[in-house]
Amino acid sequence: MGQIENLTISNLKKKTEEGFDYLYHRYYKNLVNYAFTFLLDSSEAEDLVQNLFIHFWENLESFQLKGTLDGFFYTSVKNRCLNKLKSIDVYDKHKILYIEAMLVHLSREEEIDKNVLEEELLMAISNLPVQAREIIVLKYFKGQKIAEIAETLNLSENTVKTQLKRGKSKLRNEMNPKLFSIFFL
Repeated sequence: MGQIENLTISNLKKKTEEGFDYLYHRYYKNLVNYAFTFLLDSSEAEDLVQNLFIHFWENLESFQLKGTLDGFFYTSVKNRCLNKLKSIDVYDKHKILYIEAMLVHLSREEEIDKNVLEEELLMAISNLPVQAREIIVLKYFKGQKIAEIAETLNLSENTVKTQLKRGKSKLRNEMNPKLFSIFFL
């Protein structure tokens, strides 16, 4: 841990308005984007990061940094997101474990920047046509089966399958292969 990190923590422990502003401006937006890559819900992502900040701020006196502040916040967001997904009984617990393992693996690869991967996932999903995007989210992030998606969106099962295939094909072409494999294989 560097001298700057120690200085930052000691300044934060004074609980000044400037300290909170520093945290907010330095981390909030990127952490919300990071949480969104897990939750695919912007209000849930914002709530999660806000709750993390509140918890951090309320427990600052007893806080012991065992790495970097960046590492602490990103790891905390990842863990809170995975806990949130587990608490809403995501359809496939093995998928969560796989995603978690791949994210740990990716975070260890120095040549891959997490922010780039997050932006890539968000951009690729947002570039899909509306119907394909809805189907991808329902299938891969909400855990619905083809029949459930068809009923939810009032579509035929064949339409859902076709849109799913087209959406995945477009994502495969636009995304980093490792990122694609984490979420869509």
